[in-house]
Amino acid sequence: MPAQKYTNLRNEATFPPFTKLPEEYGIDLSFHESSGPFEYQPSRHWCFLAEISEVEIFIRLRLIVRDKQGAVVPVAFYTDDRGEEFVYQARKGFTVMILYADQHFFLDMTTGIRLEEESLCKIVPASLNELLSLSDKVGRYSTWQTGGRTCHGCDEKRVDLQKCARCGMFWYCNKSCQTTGWQSKGHKRDCNLIRENGLQAMFLMDWDRFEHFIEFPLHEPIVRSAGTAEAMERLATLSIGNDSGASRAAEETAMTSKTGEGPSTSMNDSQADRVYDIQPIPSKGKGMVATAKIPQGTRILSEVPLFRIPRDNPNISAVDAIVVNEVSRLDPSQQREFFSLTNIHGTKHSAAMGIARTNVLPLGSDSRSGGLFPIASRINHSCRHNAQNTWNEKIGRLTIHALRDIEQDEEITICYLPTTGPYEERQQHLSATFKFTCTCELCSLPRAQREISNARLCTIQELDAQIPMVLWGEGVRWKEQALGLVRSVLDLFHEEGIQDAHVARTYYDAYQLAVHFEDERRAKVFAQRTWEARCVAEGEDSPTAAKMRNAVEMRRHVKVPELDESGFEKWLWMEVDN
Repeated sequence: MPAQKYTNLRNEATFPPFTKLPEEYGIDLSFHESSGPFEYQPSRHWCFLAEISEVEIFIRLRLIVRDKQGAVVPVAFYTDDRGEEFVYQARKGFTVMILYADQHFFLDMTTGIRLEEESLCKIVPASLNELLSLSDKVGRYSTWQTGGRTCHGCDEKRVDLQKCARCGMFWYCNKSCQTTGWQSKGHKRDCNLIRENGLQAMFLMDWDRFEHFIEFPLHEPIVRSAGTAEAMERLATLSIGNDSGASRAAEETAMTSKTGEGPSTSMNDSQADRVYDIQPIPSKGKGMVATAKIPQGTRILSEVPLFRIPRDNPNISAVDAIVVNEVSRLDPSQQREFFSLTNIHGTKHSAAMGIARTNVLPLGSDSRSGGLFPIASRINHSCRHNAQNTWNEKIGRLTIHALRDIEQDEEITICYLPTTGPYEERQQHLSATFKFTCTCELCSLPRAQREISNARLCTIQELDAQIPMVLWGEGVRWKEQALGLVRSVLDLFHEEGIQDAHVARTYYDAYQLAVHFEDERRAKVFAQRTWEARCVAEGEDSPTAAKMRNAVEMRRHVKVPELDESGFEKWLWMEVDN
């Protein structure tokens, strides 16, 4: 069996201390390579680890951290939200992880780290020493060596150990050894730490292979491949509780616990709770249809991906190989389900790659990864859709939420477009990308009504582009103008019947404007409305909804005027004096 290598967090080449980080505007060929005349880019992955010793919040989040060598370093958050997204995670004694960190020289003549991208940072609720100790344990108890692996419970080396099904990183002889590891050797804490913070991918990742930039949370397929044996191990984990098939074919099977005190597996949503059915739709193939009335905000579907693939890798052959490998690891029923999906790319790629390119959905709006969801892939497009698809990182599932009340027997639709533009723009994008002509409710409007709709949609795009520009101004006049733009966009959304995540994003624009102008009263109201809109489109457990709930909670003591509905709206949008 080939030995699976696991990441060592003590490796200073991959996890360098602050003194060994590259300088922000310097050229360090141990970190960078030439990408053109006088242009350089990272040539490998690296991650800075440090323990938080102080948390400061003034204008923006600022952490004082201590790295592995004991160096004390400031980390300033220059994200769009000035670090507000990390405020409730940042705690003294927790560990911050920063991808591609470099040394930044601040205007106050101090040297530290300037963080601009939220996705490059992760805070883990554990001390640095605890993480380093966990890394040591993973190296000792997870690695296959001559003679087998070492049992975490009794320290005996054997070839027939069983894997913890929750974290997949520790191995045991039997239930007794598992209980010893869980209760006496700290695995209860370690297992939860690994599983709840996505550390398994960090330990499995091949940090030496640089194919594209990575971001948090880390996902496959950026992890190492250890050949057929490792694939069999993963199949064993996927087949927990099944005494036949792939789990029996693997030499080492995963362990489960019925008590809830030990490792266990997640369960799929109950089919009894379904409010939809997959049915043939005239001229569309199959689609999702409501089997009962679905109220606004209902979570219609919560689905885990069959597998994930990179979306930004220009090497199509490499991605094709990844897809073929992933499909080969599915069980027969999953493979049948996969190959029943539509392929609009013909013989341009392998059959598996064609299906994946047709059906993969992004794992977040800016994510570099996509997932294959066999049920969600059946949901058809409408430019005036009644449901919202969102990747929920917290639960590791794609969710579908009702944007409005959906009647029984009504088709459930999502939008394949990044934004709803005018008719010609929509048709061109859908034809080029998805190979169909849209005949939805919006696209089928009579010409005169369609032109009115086009005018509204063009105005929305124009106003939306103006909002960030107003932030360069100062004073009450600029504030009134900015809020006026936001309200105009929201009014046009209402006229156009747009109820999706764009509503939440626009309220969030208003929230950012209020924060920019240091208006805490309006910031509280707009944070509340953003949160409510996110809950409808994504659910209360959505990370973005939770972020806005935190923003409201931060301002719980802020008082807003007590007015009737009309008066309150006039005050909110600055149509009357403060």
